[in-house]
Amino acid sequence: MKIRELTEADQDSLLELATEALGEGPQGARQADWWRWKHVDNPFGRSLLLGAFDGERMVGLRSFMRWRLVDAQGRHWACARAVDTSTHPDYQGKGIFSKLTLEGLEYLRADGTDI
Repeated sequence: MKIRELTEADQDSLLELATEALGEGPQGARQADWWRWKHVDNPFGRSLLLGAFDGERMVGLRSFMRWRLVDAQGRHWACARAVDTSTHPDYQGKGIFSKLTLEGLEYLRADGTDI
């Protein structure tokens, strides 16, 4: 199993995986424009998107949405929150969610995310 950061070229695969794992959203199949609004065009920056692959097949997805916070002393904090996740039904129970989460935390630490 290989884990890597996803690119825009992976969008169709990740939407297909999310629909297969989670079912259709309120508008039917998961929508590319909604995903782009939430994870690519976010005013705080592109979400960290990681995929788990069995060969060329995407079998897991984990996303970390970014924010910037300012505290009462005026300090700025780079933040991320794990949000959307999917594991293909055939691969559930194999630790993919945990592997993606731990890998995501390493990516975020390396890029200077504070919280």
